[in-house]
Amino acid sequence: MAARLNDQIALVTGAASGLGLAIARRLAAEGAWVALLDLCGRPGQREEMQREFGASGQVYVLDITKEDEVRGVVERVARARGRVDILVNSAGITGETGLKSHETRTDNLRLVFEVNFMGSYFTSKYALPIMVGQGYGRIRHFPPLPARREMPGCWPIRGPRRL
Repeated sequence: MAARLNDQIALVTGAASGLGLAIARRLAAEGAWVALLDLCGRPGQREEMQREFGASGQVYVLDITKEDEVRGVVERVARARGRVDILVNSAGITGETGLKSHETRTDNLRLVFEVNFMGSYFTSKYALPIMVGQGYGRIRHFPPLPARREMPGCWPIRGPRRL
């Protein structure tokens, strides 16, 4: 595979599994250095990911809903690598499913909003000024799969698709 992204620096949220992991693998295969951002909730998951990516990436364990943690990681990557070229927001949760809108719990809805919307907002808030300052950057948002389709009797919960 051609290394189309040689020397580019990418941040990928939700990188421990699913779409985020697949995107991180593809970016690395294309030559990018990848900062893999995730909670890494399973014991040993961080170490497994670091072994897989080796020198082509670094795992950063963080809670995407905590602005200070997100700012710290984005700033650390930019300082260590000199820039940020790509941001992929793929962290997301579905929350409780199979409920009618009036049966949902407010705390669960707030958690979904915090992860799916605020997480993307925080990473973009801190990566975008770096990209603007260097005159280049790409941001892509991927909402969780259930948020991409309507569910009868439920509110659609969607985050931004792109900035």
